[in-house]
Amino acid sequence: MKYILKEKDTGKKFELIIDRDDDCCYLANPRHNDGNLAHMCCWHRSYILGDDIGRVRPAEYLMNLLSKYNIPYDEDMSVNDLYKLFATCSDVYVEQVTLYDHSGISISSSRTANYPDMQWDCSNVGFVYVDKKEIQEQLINVVDSNWIEKAKERIDSEMQEYDLYLRGEIYGWTLTELIPVHRKTITTYPDGKEEVVEEDVELKGETDSCGGYVTDKPEELIEEAVCRNINNYEIEKEV
Repeated sequence: MKYILKEKDTGKKFELIIDRDDDCCYLANPRHNDGNLAHMCCWHRSYILGDDIGRVRPAEYLMNLLSKYNIPYDEDMSVNDLYKLFATCSDVYVEQVTLYDHSGISISSSRTANYPDMQWDCSNVGFVYVDKKEIQEQLINVVDSNWIEKAKERIDSEMQEYDLYLRGEIYGWTLTELIPVHRKTITTYPDGKEEVVEEDVELKGETDSCGGYVTDKPEELIEEAVCRNINNYEIEKEV
């Protein structure tokens, strides 16, 4: 997407380009965000998904969680039974994670998964949970009566952002000032004749840019670019 913007007060013009930002893929990973409250624990043979939990098998990881929350378990239990036991813990809210793998990947919680061909292209790749104490400490107005609803909202929010990231919805913008210049070119030929060409052109001046935005509405990045550089603008045209 390319826009020509005009600053109303000064008449200055700017070229704004919004495009996919492949250079920021790793840095834009929302699972690297320290502000996450949902713990996303995933295992897949082809993809690295969710939080960085190290090279630990699902059964071992679940046993560690059960020990952390003082829930007795049997080491001979299956992964499925260990998960069901963890899901009974009153100090956490937990959901399974569904991966849709068909011409690209998409991810969601099992509660919100709504993909075509779910019978063939979907699989359970782990689980996501929110700790009751953590969400009550880090968010306001979260109490015993509503913490599960708030946990669901948080899972949905973080899962949607991560899904956008996995689908490659990562964008950046570049804003360049266009400087009007009247250019005069004189060409002298071997016979001594001269040709004079005068034209108005726009040279590119100072540039500002930013990337790593995870969004499915890249057009909204216009405001991000403008607020740092232009006052009282209008879109002169979209190229």
